[in-house]
Amino acid sequence: MRKSPPISVVLMDVVMETDQAGLDACRQIREDLNDRFARILLRTGQPGMAPERRVIQEYDVDGYLPKGELTSTRLFTMVRASLKAFCELTELDLHRRSLQSVHDCVTTLTHQSVDTILGQLLEVVYSISLTSRTVLLVDITDQTGTRREVCLSRDEHGNSVSPDEIAQIRDLAGDFSNLQEDSESFACEDGYFTSIKIDHGLGSGWLYIADNDPHQVVRHCIPLLMTHGANAIYGVLSKDLIIDRTASYLFES
Repeated sequence: MRKSPPISVVLMDVVMETDQAGLDACRQIREDLNDRFARILLRTGQPGMAPERRVIQEYDVDGYLPKGELTSTRLFTMVRASLKAFCELTELDLHRRSLQSVHDCVTTLTHQSVDTILGQLLEVVYSISLTSRTVLLVDITDQTGTRREVCLSRDEHGNSVSPDEIAQIRDLAGDFSNLQEDSESFACEDGYFTSIKIDHGLGSGWLYIADNDPHQVVRHCIPLLMTHGANAIYGVLSKDLIIDRTASYLFES
C-alpha cells in the first residue's frame, strides 16, 4: 500500500503471522500511512478473538465479515458499497483541496504585481488540474496605454513553452471565437480553455490546460479563480492609472 497508492478496498484477515497481525496492519494503514480513505473489510474465522464492536471502534475498519456467515452475495455487496464510499470520499477530498487552494490564492492576490498574480493563478491551476501542462497568456495595457504580452507555462519538467507552441495554442483558441456568450470556457481536441477578461479593456487572455476533459471540480473552480484574478489585476492597473494621472495633473498644475 505504501508503494502503490491509492488502494480502494482491503480484505484483511485477522489471524495470520500472529493472532493480531490483521489488526496491527489495520492500525498501520490508518496511523502510519495516514490512509483514511481505503475501505477496510475485516474477515475472520475466529470472531471471539476480535469482537466486532471493539474492532470497529478501535481500528477504524469499515466492515466485519465472519467467515462462517460470509456468502458470495454479501461479499459482493460489501465490496461494491466500499468502492462507492471510497469514490465519494476521494471526490469530497478533491473538492476540499481545490477550494482550499483557490481560497488561499485569492486571499493573497491583493497588493501584488500583475506578473506575480498571474504566476499564482497558474500554480494553483496546475496543482488542482493534475494535467501535464498549463499555459497562461494575457495581453495587458499599462498606465501609458502600452500593451504587453505575459506568457507563463508550467509542466512537470519545469520546461517553458516555445514560441511555436504558443502559436499552436493560439490557433486552437481561435481568439475565443468558440466561446459562447454565456460561457467562459470550452474544450477542444487538444485541451481546455478558460478566458480571463479584465474590465475596461485593460487586458484579456486565456488559460490553457492540456486536458480536454478536466475534472468537474476543476471546471467549476477555474472560472472562479480567473474572475478573482482578473479583479485583482484590474485593481493593480487602475491604481497605476490613477497614480499616473494624478502625478501628471500635479506636474501640469
